[in-house]
Amino acid sequence: MGAITRLEAINMMLLYAGESIVTSEENDAGGTDISLATYILDQAARDFQMNGLANNKLVIEVEPDVNDEIILRSDALTCNLISYHTDQYNRAIRGVMRGTPPKLFNVTEQISTWTGSKYVLDYTLKVEWEELDTAAQQAVAIAAARVYQITIQGDAATDNFLAGKEQEAQLQAQREDTKARRM
Repeated sequence: MGAITRLEAINMMLLYAGESIVTSEENDAGGTDISLATYILDQAARDFQMNGLANNKLVIEVEPDVNDEIILRSDALTCNLISYHTDQYNRAIRGVMRGTPPKLFNVTEQISTWTGSKYVLDYTLKVEWEELDTAAQQAVAIAAARVYQITIQGDAATDNFLAGKEQEAQLQAQREDTKARRM
């Protein structure tokens, strides 16, 4: 969906840190160790998506399985119980994502079993790089470039420059996300 490839984003990060661009995402491509750049890009993409985008939010009704557990989607970044339920003491039950594989955990009673009716969950899902829109990719790439540059080079003037670019890219991404929500 987006027009910026992962390789272009990685090269943007390398360029702002004063390093040579690469022709492949393979480590040591062209003599440059890009494992840190790819790690920072992945973290920046996850952090960006955690706020929730028009295309990564899902509200769904589920029921416990035969083991009275609610197994969550493997592509979930976060998941919270949003329907109202109470325990035997009439306390509101709070459910959150926990564990591997991810399950819905009852924080109120400190258990991962669920009995009774249906439950409504609010998911924030992981979106692959290619599925992010271009404005989101740009915002992620600039945020990652800023972190990478300050980690590798530590130049305050470049960080200041990238801070301005990051703010512009974040605003553009928010505008595009708002448009997508209205559709």
